[in-house]
Amino acid sequence: MNRSKTLKANAKINIFLKVCGKYENGYHRLYSLFQEISICDEITVETDDSKKFDIELSGSVTEDKTKDLCYKAAKAFWDNAGIDPVYTKITSVKNTPSQAGLGGGSSDAAAVLLALQEFFSCPIPKEDLNNIAAKLGADVPFFLYGNSALCEGIGEIVRPVPSLSGIPMILMKPSEGVSTGICFNKVDSEPSLFDEESYRKEIEDIFFDGDLTAVERLKKSAPVLTNDLQAPAIELVPVISDLIGVLSDKGAFISRMSGSGSAVFGVFEDEAKRNAAYEELINDGKYKDILIIKTSMI
Repeated sequence: MNRSKTLKANAKINIFLKVCGKYENGYHRLYSLFQEISICDEITVETDDSKKFDIELSGSVTEDKTKDLCYKAAKAFWDNAGIDPVYTKITSVKNTPSQAGLGGGSSDAAAVLLALQEFFSCPIPKEDLNNIAAKLGADVPFFLYGNSALCEGIGEIVRPVPSLSGIPMILMKPSEGVSTGICFNKVDSEPSLFDEESYRKEIEDIFFDGDLTAVERLKKSAPVLTNDLQAPAIELVPVISDLIGVLSDKGAFISRMSGSGSAVFGVFEDEAKRNAAYEELINDGKYKDILIIKTSMI
């Protein structure tokens, strides 16, 4: 039997990201609001019962396929599904910038897990699938749910919040990437002191408030929507600070770095303001080496 499914593997931004400490195993304890955005890779998963078992990749950017997150996701599925593995081919069409803090590879991996689960009638229980996803990477569990969600722990605790879908944005991505490891090391050496309990209450009172529109929730919370990795990332790639500033100057009511960077996002009240800012940016020669993308929350 042959099976085939093509999925959109959407990118994400971190509307805020707090590093709350470190577990004994060395993993960081995080608290973050993840938001899916319209930029996406396309992942096609195919299986063929008649062929000898193998996991084949097409479109991978890694020389060693075993290091590709899609391969790791497929292998993890077959290792845990409790059924005989069959030939699996994964074809990737990449659109999400890499080294950007947008979770492209993690979203691709989640798409593989979801497709294989669908093909074989969900042989892995939801909780177990979530744990498998967390072992693949901190961002992967979120992409099993998508939309808007508060993520905690090492990423394995995912709580959906009322949707922020439809809010327009601009992404700006410099050519330089940021070392996630170095960023976290800098945060460890100079941890930010904040009242975690009060912060959580403030965030959750706003984002679970059904009387506020999506834009109102973001505007009300904007002063506390900080990313603990932003300052160390700016030390490594100073242009990040310039891009945050220019998006604010162009009318974004929130402009931040996503994840560990180096992509920066600006959030706009409406499409007209976003579109006007986008036209100004792409026609400004100062930003000819910057990838500028018009997108939205979904």
